[in-house]
Amino acid sequence: MSNRRAGRAAVRCMYDGRRAECDGSAQVVRGGHPLCRPCERRGSSTEAPGGGVVWGLLVELREAHEEQARAAARVRDLAARTNAAGASWSLIGQALDVSRQAAQKRYGGGGR
Repeated sequence: MSNRRAGRAAVRCMYDGRRAECDGSAQVVRGGHPLCRPCERRGSSTEAPGGGVVWGLLVELREAHEEQARAAARVRDLAARTNAAGASWSLIGQALDVSRQAAQKRYGGGGR
């Protein structure tokens, strides 16, 4: 799934005049097709079997993946800050429901 921004020239959405929600002005290109934001949200039936239903699920899946990545980065940051503030890797491991060794291996640090 590519996600390139459409050029600055006035590019028309491929569904311009064919979908009620289409605003006509392409903002992204997905699978080589210029789409406006409403059509991007709805999904392109040319890109996924099941049309909007599958596309909607793919969008949700991508959002969940991005949330997971943000949460993992937050855990890494908090583990490092907690250790720097004086907590042992054993305590950090307990908070994360992993062993001391796993916490230290995943989140860094020279032993404390």
